[in-house]
Amino acid sequence: MSRTVTILCIAAALAAAGGHYLLVARGRPAVRGGPEVRRWSLWERLLMAAVGGSFGVLAVTGFLPVLGGEDLTGWLLVVHVAFGGVFSVAGALAVLRWAEDCRFEAHDRCCCRRLGGEDRPADRFDAEQKAFFWIAATAGLAAVTSMMASMVNGFGSEGIELLAEVHRYSALLMLTAGIGHLYRTAAAKPGARGALFSGRVTSDWARRYHRLWWDRLRRKQNP
Repeated sequence: MSRTVTILCIAAALAAAGGHYLLVARGRPAVRGGPEVRRWSLWERLLMAAVGGSFGVLAVTGFLPVLGGEDLTGWLLVVHVAFGGVFSVAGALAVLRWAEDCRFEAHDRCCCRRLGGEDRPADRFDAEQKAFFWIAATAGLAAVTSMMASMVNGFGSEGIELLAEVHRYSALLMLTAGIGHLYRTAAAKPGARGALFSGRVTSDWARRYHRLWWDRLRRKQNP
């Protein structure tokens, strides 16, 4: 993977996030009213921390040498391989946990047409979150399996190089998608960041950003 391609992809993701913030999300007030409801269980928060934290380490150790024009060797390689195992296990558990919630439904088409707006007909996850989930799951599977396959004899030098390229570009796809997902969590939907720590959001926040999910919670509380 060339250094130029890596820089361009990361810059494009950052530019898209910055453009959305300036044009859509800047000045959007946090939604604080109403009683709190649970959005994430403790198990889900720990799982998100394991996936996000391990991928963060993988991104730093994997792309830092590329940006410096060097190969991944030495202690960076050791750390990269160790956290690759953590990411593989945590990622598999995340797919099992959220695959059902991330199925695309008919209302997601309307959600996409009103991209970036509020009060969209979104369930527990909106269309962008579902898209990120499946992109990350697919690219993560490609990155993990390609690296594991490269450790098996029989592919030859050309096969090993092809598997390495699959691993690199899958990781780059996850990184660029992750930048967008991190931006949406940290800035585009005020109030979402705090839920990663407390696990709870206000009812007004749920109604504004995930109306279908909130309606279902309300029906359970008041059948």
